[in-house]
Amino acid sequence: YDIVADSQTQPVGSGGGTAAPLGVGVYKAGPDGIDSALTYGVTVTEGQSPSTDTFTKPLTTGWNLISLPLTPEDSSTSAVLGNDTIVYDKVYRYDATTPKQFVDETSGTMEPGIGYFVYVTTAGTWNYTGTSVSSTDLDLKSGLNMIGVPNCTISISSAMGSTDYRYVARWNAAEEKFEVHNLKAPSAFHDFTTMVAGEGYFISASSDYPLTLSCSG
Repeated sequence: YDIVADSQTQPVGSGGGTAAPLGVGVYKAGPDGIDSALTYGVTVTEGQSPSTDTFTKPLTTGWNLISLPLTPEDSSTSAVLGNDTIVYDKVYRYDATTPKQFVDETSGTMEPGIGYFVYVTTAGTWNYTGTSVSSTDLDLKSGLNMIGVPNCTISISSAMGSTDYRYVARWNAAEEKFEVHNLKAPSAFHDFTTMVAGEGYFISASSDYPLTLSCSG
């Protein structure tokens, strides 16, 4: 079972001296887990584990561009997408490094921060469980990047800031077309102004650039 450290007092070593402090968090219990935790001065609750969330999103027949706003408990593609309400047969991510190409992840893994094209043969509601992602660190490469966003809605203008980019694009699965937020175009010509949890996006970067997308702004 797990030990969850809710708070910490002054830790005491087995010989009476000061021991190295334990941070608040979850610890695997050994045979003397509770006693050891108390010796080190933490308040514990037995049998708890980190909280998980469930994310749901309707997917239409055909190509859908998605991303993971939760860190999945099981990162295999079959576990992330394998619920009873949708059927899919292809999953691709885009490798922005050389050679720039799509990579088949149908039998691979999926993780936050990456956009995935999923070909759905039976439409339904996608759902999976995991831990909410509040911030995503991206390493943009010059040219196209297919990315995912954290578990929130983010304004493109504030999120991208001074990033050297040309445009952000998303895939409209219902109408089977791309929609674009073009940095150089007047706001009236922007198809969208926010990036939303669960959606995947293309960013056309003018140069290599690190970017952090955060729910805290």
